[in-house]
Amino acid sequence: ARAPDVAAAAAAIRALPEGEQCDRQWNLLREGAAVLSSDPYTLKDVSGRVYRCFDSQALAWSGPLPAPDPIPPPPLGGAGARGSDLPGAPGEIPPPTVVEGPYYDAAQARAAFGRFATRYKALWPELQDAYLLSEVGAYDLAGELAAKVYDEIEQGKRGRGSRAAQVRGIDMGLGEWRQLFMYCRAWHLVSRFGMGMDKYADDEEQRIQALALAYPAAFPEHVWGSGRQHDVDPLLVLGVMRQESHYKSWAVSSADAQGLMQILPVTGAGVARDLGVERYSPRDLMDPGTNIHFGSWYLRRLIERFHGSTPLAVAAYNAGPQAVAAWLDAQEQGIPVDDFVEMIPVSETRDYVRRVLGFHSLYTQVHGPQGARVALALATSGDDPTVIDY
Repeated sequence: ARAPDVAAAAAAIRALPEGEQCDRQWNLLREGAAVLSSDPYTLKDVSGRVYRCFDSQALAWSGPLPAPDPIPPPPLGGAGARGSDLPGAPGEIPPPTVVEGPYYDAAQARAAFGRFATRYKALWPELQDAYLLSEVGAYDLAGELAAKVYDEIEQGKRGRGSRAAQVRGIDMGLGEWRQLFMYCRAWHLVSRFGMGMDKYADDEEQRIQALALAYPAAFPEHVWGSGRQHDVDPLLVLGVMRQESHYKSWAVSSADAQGLMQILPVTGAGVARDLGVERYSPRDLMDPGTNIHFGSWYLRRLIERFHGSTPLAVAAYNAGPQAVAAWLDAQEQGIPVDDFVEMIPVSETRDYVRRVLGFHSLYTQVHGPQGARVALALATSGDDPTVIDY
């Protein structure tokens, strides 16, 4: 069989006219069999993940089609969508996080990644794969590979032996690391290395650019594609993702919640059933596109169940809709939402709601149209368990 050739696929994509590159990446990667050469995935597994990544991207942003229109406010209201009733013009959707400017130089970042991958290929052969996958825009895989290498670097510095000594010899500054992670879209590390930079910005524009690194529009093709499909504010999805996994697609909690939006396997099975997905496995939740697709759909159903109340839906995402229904029953009908949140008896859920809503507001400030704001229903208004009850 012909050996997988990521570089050939990348070269073929770059040779295409600019307007055809996006919609042809999916087929060219399939034909080029873009597969990691040194990761303990099987050929089928890795190919499937690359296919899903680009298939999802093609559905949302294929070919020369213009970017999607701004997502309108959900008909139930109160979900904080970036719609036409908000002040300011809708900007590019999804908004760019990795842009040329004071914090990023694409040519320098590409060169830095290439040098790093070549110099340390004996320690981490997968760095070559991450570099080549970044070249063709397969960031779901490239970012995860780079992040896992960096995690090993951090752990290795505390180890013993010759490998640990080599790891301790790696000498790169914060700015160089940040450029490298931005190049491969390792969103968790882009955020980590971007935290606090806004304090040193020279002006408001630079401050917003710095905040966009600390709070990136991560996995944009999946988040905005699912947002359109399920009619849920992508900035709310990012807020949930930030709190649940801090953009780690490989995250698994002690309760076995998995992936970017930390979906329990049993919840994933319910979502797969309701979406008509015939073949579902819990391991599918580790794929960014699948996880965001499922999580966005589930979040939208929770918003519908609680009559458009984002805070109640967010509480239900954490504690389950039955728990929120019981807390509602214990309170007066139409209680102000902020009072309800303060009276949530589980501190973990109470803090979770505060943090997610805070992230949602911050994401709207950073990535929304100028002057955009989050609109929330002021009072609880009902509960319809026939919409979803798991």
